[in-house]
Amino acid sequence: MKSWRSRVGAGLVAGAAVAVLPLTAGAAFADEGPLVVAAGGYKTEAACNHDGDLDIANGTATYRVCVYSTTTKTFTLFERLAKH
Repeated sequence: MKSWRSRVGAGLVAGAAVAVLPLTAGAAFADEGPLVVAAGGYKTEAACNHDGDLDIANGTATYRVCVYSTTTKTFTLFERLAKH
């Protein structure tokens, strides 16, 4: 049986490797701007996606994602705003 110290050490190394991947993957898109909360309180993902798609179609956003909250049981729309 491995000691708790070796398990903690291995976990820290694995965690550090996982943390580096999102940072390096996101660096290529850093100049596109942050995601901002555009709207919230959607009861369905379809309604959230629809509003995000409308914003992309009219040019106010370049990217959208809907995130579900298990606390409020609603979806929140995050968007990357278009540069003008």
